[in-house]
Amino acid sequence: MRRCLFIPTLSVLLGCKVLLAQTQAPVPQNGGFSIPPSQSRNDSRLPGDPGWGPDQAHEHFLRKTREVERQRRIVDDASRLVKLTAQYRSDVERHGAVTAEDEKLLLQIEKLAREVKDRMRGM
Repeated sequence: MRRCLFIPTLSVLLGCKVLLAQTQAPVPQNGGFSIPPSQSRNDSRLPGDPGWGPDQAHEHFLRKTREVERQRRIVDDASRLVKLTAQYRSDVERHGAVTAEDEKLLLQIEKLAREVKDRMRGM
């Protein structure tokens, strides 16, 4: 029964490894912020152009800040998931069987994998 629950965790873990590999690319000079070509579907102005009010610029800044924070949390949780999975694997290999501590660690891995998956979906 544990093996069936662990299979979705592995698929999330593989997705996290891909995400970690993508995020370790060099950060652009502007701090990783990219300015979208348009604020809305009908507006092609950029921040700082005439017509951009302080509210629009502040909203844009808050949206980008939330996006960067969400990405950082995903990467942190994904790296923690990789570490916990490696620890679980080494513990099982060392003991030769799954112990009660390993079961607790597996539940923690599954919970974290669900959180990462939901966060990656944008929930």
